[in-house]
Parts: sequence; C-alpha cells; structure tokens
Amino acid sequence: MSEPTTSPTGAIHDIGYRHYDGPRLGAAYIRRSLFVDTLRGPSAWAARRGRR
Repeated sequence: MSEPTTSPTGAIHDIGYRHYDGPRLGAAYIRRSLFVDTLRGPSAWAARRGRR
C-alpha cells in the first residue's frame, strides 16, 4: 500500500526580528540584574509600564 500524500500545514513568517549584535554580558550580569530588579519590587515594575 502506498502512503497518502499530505501537504504541509504550517507556514514560516518573517516578522522582522533582527539578530542581536550587542555585547554578551554573561550570567553574572543576569543574576545581578534579577537581584536588583527584585529589590526594587512591584511598584518599580508598574512604573516601568506607566501605571504608577
């Protein structure tokens, strides 16, 4: 028996993302940033979105 032929159902869309060319700051920088952001708390997160 032959297998049924199926056409692909997905599609790839180019939505304009660009490759990141900036410096890679490393894991220590990420940990520090998360720590500082945690200390600032939810009020700082809301202020960043303009919801004071």
